[in-house]
Amino acid sequence: MLLSDVYKEDPARAEELYQAGIKQYGYNDFGGLTKIISYLLADKKYSDTIPFYFNLIKSEPNRYDYRLDLAKIYYLTGNLSAALEQVNIIKDKAPNILEGYEEFINSLSAGGN
Repeated sequence: MLLSDVYKEDPARAEELYQAGIKQYGYNDFGGLTKIISYLLADKKYSDTIPFYFNLIKSEPNRYDYRLDLAKIYYLTGNLSAALEQVNIIKDKAPNILEGYEEFINSLSAGGN
């Protein structure tokens, strides 16, 4: 049974398994970080994903798409200055990642309006 099935049938048990899983050694191996982030995003626990994004960025510093995802999370949690900080890092190191996100960037620059 998949964790998503457990979540549908017993959300409390799914949360318990999730909490136990993130404490295991090597949770970030084999896509563990992205799986944890996906689980949290599905449950709209945006602020809970931030430390996992930090770990993901630390493990793969040249994946600027992860920084863009983190910027979006900061935007969703209302931390526009942190979102803009991530966007500025991307602009400096890998501006091509931001192609197609002009409205998002403009929204950040305008203070989220």
